[in-house]
Amino acid sequence: MKKLFTFSGIISFLRGITVLNMVFLIKPFVFSQEIINVKLSKQINLIDQINTTTAPFKTFDNFDDYRNYPKISNRWLGKLYFQRDQFWYNESTKNSIDAEFYKNKLVENQVDTSLLSMKEIKCYVGVFIGVVGNKKTIVVDANNNHDFSDDMLIEYDISDNSKYDDEYKKLFPIYKIEYEYFDKKTINKVEYVKVFPAHKSYTYKKVEEEIKAIYFTSFGYYSGVFNYEKQTYKVAISNQRSWPKYEIKGIDFSIKKKNQLHVYNDWFKSNQNIAIDNINIEVLDYDFITDNLVIKISKRTNTLGWQEGDICPPIYAKKINKDSVNINNYFSQKDFTVIDFWGSWCKPCLEEMPNMENVYERLKTRSINMISIACEYDTNDYVLAQKIINAKKIGGIKLFEKLNTGITTTLKIDSYPSLILINKEGQIVKRFYGRGMATKLEDFLSK
Repeated sequence: MKKLFTFSGIISFLRGITVLNMVFLIKPFVFSQEIINVKLSKQINLIDQINTTTAPFKTFDNFDDYRNYPKISNRWLGKLYFQRDQFWYNESTKNSIDAEFYKNKLVENQVDTSLLSMKEIKCYVGVFIGVVGNKKTIVVDANNNHDFSDDMLIEYDISDNSKYDDEYKKLFPIYKIEYEYFDKKTINKVEYVKVFPAHKSYTYKKVEEEIKAIYFTSFGYYSGVFNYEKQTYKVAISNQRSWPKYEIKGIDFSIKKKNQLHVYNDWFKSNQNIAIDNINIEVLDYDFITDNLVIKISKRTNTLGWQEGDICPPIYAKKINKDSVNINNYFSQKDFTVIDFWGSWCKPCLEEMPNMENVYERLKTRSINMISIACEYDTNDYVLAQKIINAKKIGGIKLFEKLNTGITTTLKIDSYPSLILINKEGQIVKRFYGRGMATKLEDFLSK
C-alpha cells in the first residue's frame, strides 16, 4: 500500500491519513465474515428431535428379487432409498412397468446419470407389507440380503390409525439399516430408521392406498461443534441422506448453542441463511463421505425475512378465483397480524381448526388481524378448502396459495399447521407449529 500512495504524489502527512482511512474502511469487510470447517460424526440421541420426512413411498407387486417373505395374499414390497437419484436410475433400467415412471423422474429433475453407478447398488432397503383384515404385517430387510427370514416381523392393529401419534411412535423399534452409497466407488453405509404402518397427517383418495401405505423416519443425525466469539455452537445435519453428493441443496441443518436441544421445527435447508445470537450462518459445502461441513459466519442483519425478529418481505396470497392480495397492507391496520397456514389435505390442521376459532373469538376484540391461508397441492383444491372454511365457519381474512410456492417458500413454511405472528411494523414476532399452537399463541399474547 505504501508504494501505491507514493505513486499518487500525495504528501507524506496526507498519505498517512489516507492509509488509515483505507484500513478503517476495509477492516469491516475483511473481518465481517469467517469460513469455518466443522467435522461431523454420527449421533443417535433420543432427546434431540431430528427433522424427518414422514411420507408414503411407492410399493411394488413384484417380489422376484426377494426370498422367504410371509405368505400373505395381500402383500406389497416397498423400497426405502437413501440415495435418491441412484435409486431412480436403478429402477429406470429394469424391464418393468415402473421403469418409465423413474425415467421421467430423471428427466424432470435433470439428473446427470454420468455421476451414477451403471451397475445396480443397494442404495435402498426392502420393506414387506402385508394386510389381513385389520392386521398389518411389516418386515424390514435391515441387513439388505433380500431375505426376510432373518428379519423382525411386527404386526399392527390398523383398525384405528389415529392412535399412531407421537407418543405411541416412541415405542416403535429402531432399525439399523445397511446399504450402499455411490461416490465414484461403492461405499458401505448405515442408517437408523423407524417404520410406521400409517400416518394420520395424510388423506387418501382410495382405500387401498391407505391400507398399504407405510411411513419411515430417519433416526439420529450427524453433528459437530465449533467456537465463535467465545461461544460454543453445535451444528447437525439431518439423517435423511437420500440426496446425491453433488446436491447440497438437499440437506437440512440445525445450529444451536451447545446447551440447547435441536427442536423439530428449527431445521433449515442448505440454501437458507439462519440467524442466531448476533450472527448469520450460511452452509457453503458438505462432503457426504468425510462428513465435513463448511459454513460462513457473518454479522447478523434483519434482512432474511422469515425468522423471528426479521422484517417480513412483500408477501402475497389469493382470494378464491381472484387476484393476489398484498398481505403486508394489513400489518399497519392492527397491533398484530396472525397468519394461519393450513391445508385441506392436512388432518392435524383440521383438528386444530376448532382451537383456532375459539382463540379467534377470544382475541377478536383486541387489535389483531386473523388471516387464514389454505395451502393446496393444486389450485383446483381451493374449492374443497372453501367448503371446509364454510363448514367450520372460519373467521378473519380467508386466502389461498398453491403449496410450496409464493408465500410458503418466502416464509419457509415446511410444517403444517403453522402460525406466524407479525407486529404492525411488519416484524416477525413469533412462529408456532403443530398441535396446540393456538393455545401457545394465546398464551404468548396474554403475557
